Amino acid sequence: MTLKRFFLLLLIISTSTLILVNLSRNLNPVFSQNYTLSIWSILLFTFVCAAIYPLSVASLDSRNKYLFNYLTMGFVFLKMLLSLVLIIGYKWRFHPDNYLFIAPFFIIYLIFTVFEVYFTMKLISKKKENS
Repeated sequence: MTLKRFFLLLLIISTSTLILVNLSRNLNPVFSQNYTLSIWSILLFTFVCAAIYPLSVASLDSRNKYLFNYLTMGFVFLKMLLSLVLIIGYKWRFHPDNYLFIAPFFIIYLIFTVFEVYFTMKLISKKKENS
């Protein structure tokens, strides 16, 4: 997967998720009450994906054959940590009525996680073809 294709797919995923969030605002009060968290989640995961891709490409070309694995595990941990900070910060700042505010966040998390797995698998398969 080329850098251009990656960023095109990232733009499509981010825009589609944003459209989904905006459409779902009218369907359920949980989505509309926690719109801010949804927007911040999309921004966070877009930037995390944008950081993961170039580092993953570089790590696949590294002499250290375990660097890609270490980097992947590190980004999983970082993504979880940033997600926790975002959720706690949102709860502390906006005081949502109940814990259902996490539902839209997890949907967005799942969408971007699927995308990360997709482009990571594409990178690995490309590396195997070149080897």
